[in-house]
Amino acid sequence: SDSNTTTMTGNITTTGNSAHGIQLDSSDSNIVNMTGDITTSGRNASGIRLDTSDSNTIAMTGDISTSGTDAYGVYILTSNDNTTSITGNVATTGEDADALKISGGDRNTINVVGDISATNGGGFYIDTSDENTINVTGNTTVGGSSDSAFDINQSNSNTLSITGDVTTSAGSSHGFEVGGDSNNITMTGNISTTGTASH
Repeated sequence: SDSNTTTMTGNITTTGNSAHGIQLDSSDSNIVNMTGDITTSGRNASGIRLDTSDSNTIAMTGDISTSGTDAYGVYILTSNDNTTSITGNVATTGEDADALKISGGDRNTINVVGDISATNGGGFYIDTSDENTINVTGNTTVGGSSDSAFDINQSNSNTLSITGDVTTSAGSSHGFEVGGDSNNITMTGNISTTGTASH
């Protein structure tokens, strides 16, 4: 359904595979305001997930924590022109669980005021997605092997503005990895990589 407004004060906790905290699926022009934390513990159970959904606005004050494999903090999939704003920390601990991921989505905006951590995944992953804007005020810590704090893959004309330190600790992990054209990255902070073959 489209054009709904949802306002919530309280926490969301889910257990089970694909049990997302907030999900919009083929749903456009909605407004979601949440004050509270989101915690998920299942495989593929993202904190916030948008699938084939456009022109939505999500504003959250609270932390996102996921612990399952491929359980992203925020996952925007084949969705365009959405704005997601989080005042709070985003933390994932599952295998291949990036903190924030955009796949096949254009002109989305993600704002995070808080720290980002991915114990076994990457920080931000933008895959085959163009003209997105990412604004982060906070530190980003990544522990996944061969993962990056910020990874742009086959994506063009994206804008990243980072205020905070970036730390990676696993082998072949990177602060920034960019594949695409006309991407603009601005960072105020330090980058530290300690794993073998990291840079």
